[in-house]
Amino acid sequence: MPFLKRMARRWCRQRHDIDDLVQDTLLRALANAHLWQAGSNLRGWLYAIMRNQFLAGIAKSIRAAEAHWLYATVTPRSVSHGSETRLVVRDLEGALGRLPRKQRAAVLLVGVEGNSYEQVAHATGASVDAIRSDLARARSRLRTEVYANDRRPALFVRPGSRLPQYRYALARTS
Repeated sequence: MPFLKRMARRWCRQRHDIDDLVQDTLLRALANAHLWQAGSNLRGWLYAIMRNQFLAGIAKSIRAAEAHWLYATVTPRSVSHGSETRLVVRDLEGALGRLPRKQRAAVLLVGVEGNSYEQVAHATGASVDAIRSDLARARSRLRTEVYANDRRPALFVRPGSRLPQYRYALARTS
C-alpha cells in the first residue's frame, strides 16, 4: 500500500482522494486476482489498474462537469404570473390535440404517464423503435408549436459542445 499511495500522490492532492484511489485499486485487483500471472511484476499490474481507475474517474468527472454546465446555462424561463403559465398550458393542450393519434399516444403514455417504451409498444402493438420515432417527432412538433413565438432559445449550448443523451417528455417551461 505505501507504493500505491506514493503513486496516487502524483495525481491526487487531497488525502481522501488518494485513499479512495488506492482503495478502488485494491478492490479492482482483488476482484480480478485471477487475471494476474504469477511471476509477473505485481507492482506494475497494480500501477496499471490504478492508472486506469484514475483516468476513468477523470473521464467521468469531465462528463459530469459538462452536464452540470449545460444545466447551469439553460436559459431560465421565468413565469411572472399564473396567466403566462395558463397560456403555455393552453398552447400545449392545443398542440397535443393537433398531433397524429400515434404520436399523441406516445407522448401521453411515455412522457406523461411514465411508461417504458417496451410497455407502450406491447400495449399499442407497435415496435419499440416505432414508439421512439413517434415520440421524437411528437416532441419536436410540440416544441415548435408551443415555443414558435418565443424569441428566447429553448436551450443554450456553447458552440462545439455535445449535448448529453438525455430524453425529455416535454420541453420544460419553468
